[in-house]
Amino acid sequence: MDKISKGEEVLRMLADDLLDLKSLAEQEDLDILESKREIELVDGDVQMTDVNKQRFATVEDGDTDSFIEENKNKNTSYQTKSDLKIFSDWAQSVGELRPVETIPMEELDSLLARFYLAVRKRDGSEYEPDTISAIQNSLDRHLKENKVKFSIKRDEGFSHSNRVLEPKRKSLKSQGKGNKKLRADPLTAEEIEMLHKQNILGNATPKSLLRTVWINNGVFFGLRGRQDHTNLLWGDIELKVTSSGREYLEFIERSTKTTSGQRGAYRKVTPKAFATEDENCPVKMYKTYTSHRPSDLLNPDSRFYLQLLKSPSGQIWYSHQAVG
Repeated sequence: MDKISKGEEVLRMLADDLLDLKSLAEQEDLDILESKREIELVDGDVQMTDVNKQRFATVEDGDTDSFIEENKNKNTSYQTKSDLKIFSDWAQSVGELRPVETIPMEELDSLLARFYLAVRKRDGSEYEPDTISAIQNSLDRHLKENKVKFSIKRDEGFSHSNRVLEPKRKSLKSQGKGNKKLRADPLTAEEIEMLHKQNILGNATPKSLLRTVWINNGVFFGLRGRQDHTNLLWGDIELKVTSSGREYLEFIERSTKTTSGQRGAYRKVTPKAFATEDENCPVKMYKTYTSHRPSDLLNPDSRFYLQLLKSPSGQIWYSHQAVG
């Protein structure tokens, strides 16, 4: 291609780009005009038209605080209140009656230093070192929720109390604290088999069946703690079949304690429980539990765990009342 032809080609490409930019600008102008049409002036104030009223929800300043409060983890809220009471009880014992969120930084730093050294269980014994740190976390969380501008964990103004806390933790560890096994040992296959033989687990009774599906959901789907089980809905677990005809249960993960809806929080592998040949088969227990539930509570939004009927006489063993 000679220089003239190449120049003409460049000019043609630039002309096409200019036309595209012009079209884009015209479209943006139209969008702005359309948005303006959806706003009216009433007595000098900007008012949304019916178009935008239908499009957007009405949210006041107080609604944002209510949303945060409603979506707090219940276990965390309970722990915060419990730890706050421990501090408040101690503070009152030394004559400090002000709410912690109203105490100035310098005074609070001094109080916390004394508290970390003085705090004990009801029986007078020492707490575990991690428990004292958890109390500090709860107090810091409470202050943040009450719009206090400082942090008792990070701000330099609390260097004295934090310098007391760290040696206190080390001292407790040197006494053997902090070495306790906090998790129970998992049940062995032999122990589970024994529980089935004693009808503590299995499908012989409404109570044993409910226990069994609860344990299976914890073992196969990694549900941790009461809140995960309480939040479980019927649609969170689905019965499926492989291409070879083998049945299995699949956990459709939603928000839980450890996966609270944050980006990247969900597990990469979907938990599954496959059918087995033995009588303790998780699929068999799920299907049996399904057959004993009220038919109108088999929709996806129904609670998974239901309370036992006081005197079940037929096929239905469970009430319309959720457990928890």
